[in-house]
Amino acid sequence: MVCYRDEMDGDWNDYRVALAIAREGTMRAAGLSLGVSHTTVGRRLVCLEKALGSRLFDRTPGGLRATLEGERVVEAAAALESEIAGVERKVGSQDSKLEGRVVLTMPDLLASHVLVEHFARFCALYPQIELEIIPTYDILDLARREADVAVRFVQKGSSPAEELVGRKASDLFSCAFASPEYLERTTLDSSDSAARWLGWGERAITAPWLQRTAFPDLPLWGGFNHPYLQAEAARQGLGLSYLPVFLGDRWPGLVRVPGSELASNWDLWVLVHPDLRRTARLRVLRDFVIEALHEESERGKALGLARASGGGS
Repeated sequence: MVCYRDEMDGDWNDYRVALAIAREGTMRAAGLSLGVSHTTVGRRLVCLEKALGSRLFDRTPGGLRATLEGERVVEAAAALESEIAGVERKVGSQDSKLEGRVVLTMPDLLASHVLVEHFARFCALYPQIELEIIPTYDILDLARREADVAVRFVQKGSSPAEELVGRKASDLFSCAFASPEYLERTTLDSSDSAARWLGWGERAITAPWLQRTAFPDLPLWGGFNHPYLQAEAARQGLGLSYLPVFLGDRWPGLVRVPGSELASNWDLWVLVHPDLRRTARLRVLRDFVIEALHEESERGKALGLARASGGGS
């Protein structure tokens, strides 16, 4: 086999391949994480093994597993990756220009249902900053520059990862939502009510959010393990759904259930790596997102108070 350079040119990229295989467990997954084909990953691995004169991975039923020699290579590659990322962060921290690319990661419901309208305003204010949004619940590694700024749910009473810096932007408020038709045909305060909660795939005994609702004795039914799926199932009249208010209030065909009070068990934090906190474009985006999330949280609280007093629809 001829070991030529193609999509990933340079010795460091051979070690990146080994590192990605160790982290992902398969050639295909490693390729996806690196943005290349799995055949390129396989070819680079063969070249690296030939250059080092050692087999680096064994095939197992659970995927590729590093040999003893492979573990040493992966450990060295991880250390090198950390050094390179550290240099990039320190160089980037000196950037005082409000221009360039910024990668922002956050849960998809925040990106598409809450902040997208705010991003239009941000881009008008800072036209030279190029936004890349990664909507995911996965915890991307800011130290490895998988993202520059992260919005994360942090359970109340807990703190974000110690290696990151940031600020709490807002509380995450939730309450019960249903379709108006469902509420018309269902009695919520009767012991023989046909009303039910839509489950998130857990049993009632392991659903502490039930006790924070106004209807903790209603049965839990089914499993709809995504906020969008929950919202649409509730719109279709399958049951009550316990949703963040910024999603439920925006979902067509849903209303807050009368008597359902706002509750919060999560905080929203906006985080960056400490080496990059003074980078101008990251700083203005971080501050903008914090303000936007705070504004949305206050809007949700105000809407709940208006409806409780009879001032809302």
